[in-house]
Amino acid sequence: MIRRFVEPAVQRALADTPVVLLSGARQTGKTTMAQAVAHETGAQYYTLDVVLEQPDGAVAGVEIKASGTVSASDFAALQMLRDQLGRKFRAGILLYLGDQIVPFGDKLWLVPLPVLWSP
Repeated sequence: MIRRFVEPAVQRALADTPVVLLSGARQTGKTTMAQAVAHETGAQYYTLDVVLEQPDGAVAGVEIKASGTVSASDFAALQMLRDQLGRKFRAGILLYLGDQIVPFGDKLWLVPLPVLWSP
């Protein structure tokens, strides 16, 4: 793996921050670096498709799954985000190809992708 210049900053952030977000252009090595840092430091690695934050610090997470079926493990990153952020966490949505909106625990929902385009 090519060492990224941002890697030491990520390791410092992990030392005192429960959740560290890496964002950037596609195909630049973010996932590879995050997995390597997690392995080296013993941190847990999760990935989310979208994290939204309001100016007041309220956060929502969105995961997208191109399948009509899901399992509890598909909610792992959203559950981690909820548990780490506490009151700041407002909602976790897993968009899927099914046809029912289903509550999936505290502040977590399974939502059909087509709902986004429904009137």
